[in-house]
Amino acid sequence: EACGANGCAPPVDSKFEATFGCLPTAEECARNPSAPKEPLGNVDWWDVSQVDGWTLPYKVEVLGKCDSAPHVIDCSELALSSCPNDEDLGGHIGKQSLRVHAPGNASAVVGCYSPCGKLTFSQWGQGYTHTPESYEARDFCCPTPPISPSKCSNGPVAHAQYTEVVHKLCPSVYAYAYDDGVGLAQCPAGAGYKVTFYCPKQ
Repeated sequence: EACGANGCAPPVDSKFEATFGCLPTAEECARNPSAPKEPLGNVDWWDVSQVDGWTLPYKVEVLGKCDSAPHVIDCSELALSSCPNDEDLGGHIGKQSLRVHAPGNASAVVGCYSPCGKLTFSQWGQGYTHTPESYEARDFCCPTPPISPSKCSNGPVAHAQYTEVVHKLCPSVYAYAYDDGVGLAQCPAGAGYKVTFYCPKQ
């Protein structure tokens, strides 16, 4: 799909990502995209995350038997008005708004960057062009190496306004790499998932 005249939007969308497994009754299974020589296993792998940012409030409900994952992840209260407007990104960058505005319309907030996203997503000319490994971004993006999980969890991203907002409005979901959230979940193949995206809350 081609992007519009202003280029592609920064990839901060609210996401449900999944690789669905093969039912035990299936005669032939599709190949595993991560290991093309192997068929898919009989489990689903899925996750939700606000590591990059968010756009829409949402809710995920797991239907059927799945003891190893939460049955409801409720992020229906995510609101664009809750996106920090003066996040301290450190050093010479200082305080920055994490709000994503529609191109050419500074009053229309259409998404929220994570601190890492603001520093590394340059689309629409509202973010920066640093790499996750750069000095400016590494304490917020936590690439390993050089940032260890413990250093990340004790660094500035763990205490960011953005992280506080996500933990309040989207409990148990990752706000940054190595956050103590749900992470990658696993359910038996054949489980159902009701994913509801709601209209954006201003």
